[in-house]
Formats: sequence, C-alpha cells, structure tokens
Amino acid sequence: MTIRPGDQWGVVQEAPESTKWFRCEADLGHWMSIGQSAEYFGLTGGDLCVITGSTQRTLFVPIDILEVRFQKEGSSTDERIIALSSVVLGSWWNKEALTAISNTGLVRGVEWFARSHPNDGVVEFAELSEHMSRRQKMMARSRIMRGAAYAHPQISLTSTTSWEWSGRPRRLEIDGRNLGRVVSVKLTLQPDALRVYLGKPSTGAEG
Repeated sequence: MTIRPGDQWGVVQEAPESTKWFRCEADLGHWMSIGQSAEYFGLTGGDLCVITGSTQRTLFVPIDILEVRFQKEGSSTDERIIALSSVVLGSWWNKEALTAISNTGLVRGVEWFARSHPNDGVVEFAELSEHMSRRQKMMARSRIMRGAAYAHPQISLTSTTSWEWSGRPRRLEIDGRNLGRVVSVKLTLQPDALRVYLGKPSTGAEG
C-alpha cells in the first residue's frame, strides 16, 4: 500500500542474514532486471540512503519502482531495466530536451523535487525544452545545484505514473548509470513493488 499523508514510512529493523546487499540502486536494479532474486534486498548507499539518513541505523521500507523499456540507437530490440531512483534522458550541453524523472526527489545525487517520496505512487517529472538556449539551461542547472527554485516557462513540471518518448537519439541514464544513446523509452511505475533494507549489513558482504 502506497504511503498517505501522515503515515509512518518504514521501521528501524536489523536485516536478516539472508539479505542480499548492494552498494547502490543501479546495482540492485540490474540484479532484478536480469531475473535474479533474493529473500531480502539491502542497500548500503545511493539516493534512498541519502534521503533517509540511513547510515547509523538500518531501516526497512516499502518503495515504488520504475520499469524502463528502451531501444538503443541502431538496435531493433527493446531492453528492460528496473530503476529505483532516477531516469535522465538528454544532455545539458546539447541542443535537445533534457528530461529528468525521479522516484526519490534526487537526480544524480542532487535534489530536484523537494516533495517527492519513493512510496507515494507517483514519480516527479521535469523537462527542459529543446528551445531553451544554452545560457538558460546553464542558469537552470546552477539554480538546481544550489537547491533554489528553477521554474521557467520552458520547463515542464508534473507528477506521473507513466511516460513514453521516441525521437532522435538521446543519452539515457538510469540510477546514475549511462546506458548509451536511445531512440525510444517507455517508463511505467510499479507502486509499492519492493521492500528493501537501507543501512549497513550486520553480517555478510555486499553484492
């Protein structure tokens, strides 16, 4: 069940010995994407640990996940990746739109969406128009990096549960990992789909 205003989210709880630990969301997402499973999952780092402050304690939380299907430039087949935190399409530096989608509020470790929650049943979406000048994009980037408001007539902001795009090749990054240039992306939110330990393993090693 997705979180509602006023609800408590997660519990402080020691992880079982059978927990499979990962260093970041990208590693866990890859593990899930290739069909691997474990009795319990844990993260010792990444955006979820940052937003919860899970460094000195272990927190067990439910989260939404993102199923991302995409087609790479020059390929005729779709690929599938599970994202836990963020999806970025495009570049600050090229004359093209830049799309940032976040489940945690963070993108590349920087807060873009202050009101985001990883278990609220939606993801936050921002798109900087391809018609923005490089100077305008750099000003927006500077404000985001400083944690300042970045509203602009050519920046679209919304909450969503799904999103599709196709067009000229653009760079795709999922949970901080560069996946190359793609010509199509389809993103679907899976609410309340995973429970994960955040913090440090009491025994065993990270995956």
